[in-house]
Amino acid sequence: MVAGIAFQLATMSIFAVLAGDFFLRVVVRNNKSKNVLPREVKLVLLAMAVAFVMIYVRSVYRTVELAQGWDGYLITREGYFIGLDAALMFVAVAVLLVFDPVVLLRDPGPGADVYDSSEPKPTPPTLLEER
Repeated sequence: MVAGIAFQLATMSIFAVLAGDFFLRVVVRNNKSKNVLPREVKLVLLAMAVAFVMIYVRSVYRTVELAQGWDGYLITREGYFIGLDAALMFVAVAVLLVFDPVVLLRDPGPGADVYDSSEPKPTPPTLLEER
């Protein structure tokens, strides 16, 4: 079990480095071109960052807890479990529930004019379309 949670922690660490690099590149590119990310995208990125940090801290706790064994200090104290496991997961889920990426980043619909007027609007494929 310790190997599995340690592997999860290692892959999350790699993801954190790659996501941080991506975020910095987006911020630097937006600062140079004076483009501003839409508010919805900023909210989703913030929510994902908060949820990731909560899950990462929980993974660190679980790795230490399981490394101590079944009779270890952390695994035998319910307060640590509630504070470092359940509460962190509650925050992660609550943040993504409030700032739901599906709701914030949804397609505005067929009536919304989101394309440049000089470009033709793409037509979505239909199920009955001939091939």
